Amino acid sequence: MYKQMTCPECGKEYGEKLTFCISCGARLICISGEIDDDIKTQENNGNAIGTDCYTDITEQGKTAEGLNQRKNIHITSNSGVIPDINELNPVSDEMEYHETEDKGFAALKIESRQKKNIFKRLGINAVSFGVTILMFCFIIVTFGSFVGRRLTDEKQINEFINRTDLLRLPAAELSFVDKDSYPIESDATLLDAIYTMSEGTGISKDNIRNIYNDSTIKDFISNIIIGYAGYIRTGEQPEKLTAEKIKQVYTDNIGMINTMIKAELTEHDINLAYNEIDKTSPVLDSISAEKLENSMISAWITPFRLYISTPVLVAGTVLTFFMLIILITVNKDVKKALKWCGIPLIISGAAILCLTYLVSMRVMFGIIKSESVKMLLHSISEVISGEMYLTGACIAVLGILFVFLPGRVAGTN
Repeated sequence: MYKQMTCPECGKEYGEKLTFCISCGARLICISGEIDDDIKTQENNGNAIGTDCYTDITEQGKTAEGLNQRKNIHITSNSGVIPDINELNPVSDEMEYHETEDKGFAALKIESRQKKNIFKRLGINAVSFGVTILMFCFIIVTFGSFVGRRLTDEKQINEFINRTDLLRLPAAELSFVDKDSYPIESDATLLDAIYTMSEGTGISKDNIRNIYNDSTIKDFISNIIIGYAGYIRTGEQPEKLTAEKIKQVYTDNIGMINTMIKAELTEHDINLAYNEIDKTSPVLDSISAEKLENSMISAWITPFRLYISTPVLVAGTVLTFFMLIILITVNKDVKKALKWCGIPLIISGAAILCLTYLVSMRVMFGIIKSESVKMLLHSISEVISGEMYLTGACIAVLGILFVFLPGRVAGTN
């Protein structure tokens, strides 16, 4: 006698004590049993070999209430070949399944495996969610470092100066304008203040604007800002700005000023301008790099310098890609990992686009009281908004591709 249970779904074989497949949960069928004595006799006589094979069925077990009854399956083959178990119909009328106490045991095992898979999937999703949050943070940090480096770039500063009309700055917020000695109105601009202070020299407001645009004054201001930007970026202190240097710039442009006003400045006019420049010495001294190092501003200059440094930019980029590697490792599927990765990309790209829009359209300027700061921020947004829009759009589109088109991005697994 030999007994064997086989799964009709996956083909796995088990002993006679199990009636459900542990792997897939299907009912097992019995394909073995006790061979009849008549067949044994025929086999001994050489008449039944290779012609007919079947399994006799015997009932075993308790009979009182029909519990734990075992019924074997009778399988016959008129062709002389034992039928393939995979061709058997598990629900056909020619077979009956074992129903034993092992049914509950197998069901519990299947249920336990299903719960284990559910908890495993939840754990993977929780880890993936945490990694996507970290990825979003690294993307924003990296982008901020990139913007900081662009703002302190020499080319961007020159463009910023060309786009910014410094003559429209409110004179009331400029500490170097002598508002006590001249009748300068509270809403006057820097252009109005210079015109008032130059009264009697024959210089008009148009002359002042032309002098500002065509002289070396704009280049001088650009070099000053570039020097301070380099100080913020690298820590190298710029050359100290003094009243003597400003007077030298004024002296170099006297010839052009005379051409603009179609007259020559008198010595009294030139000395008057020198005296006004000398009054700015305390202000110039307060904004020197040495003073800034010893002031409260140094508390944010050093962290900002570190933030826009190359190592931070590189580290942020590397960590972002490292988060993608973690997602691939955890999910064990490139397509799923790319979908998880696409979420922070879409959110960060959308955040960059929204922030750029709010700054460029001056939506957030209502909370800023200083008109000078508003003007400077608007000029900065005009300089870098194009790059920010492009960067944010690229990041968002890449995220959309990762989420909705994983097959085209990652290929087949």
